[in-house]
Amino acid sequence: MDEALTKPRNVTHTMYKLYNWLQMGMIDLNPEFQRDIVWTGIKQSHLVDSVLNNFYVPPIIFSCKKLDSKRWMRVCIDGKQRLTAIRK
Repeated sequence: MDEALTKPRNVTHTMYKLYNWLQMGMIDLNPEFQRDIVWTGIKQSHLVDSVLNNFYVPPIIFSCKKLDSKRWMRVCIDGKQRLTAIRK
């Protein structure tokens, strides 16, 4: 029998941490099932405005892929458009 799936976790990360992970290449924004970037600059600005005004922003969903004994890659399942806005 294959290895059982790990139980999902709900973890809160700051925009600063997400930005750093993006800069360090620790998040894969382009798995084969992800669409291209479609949000305009205005829509990206609205996301930043929503965060600054403490409006609800849907969660970003990752799958974690082990690279070696010490490193993990977060694969973006849902949230590529939001993460792209954070990266800009």
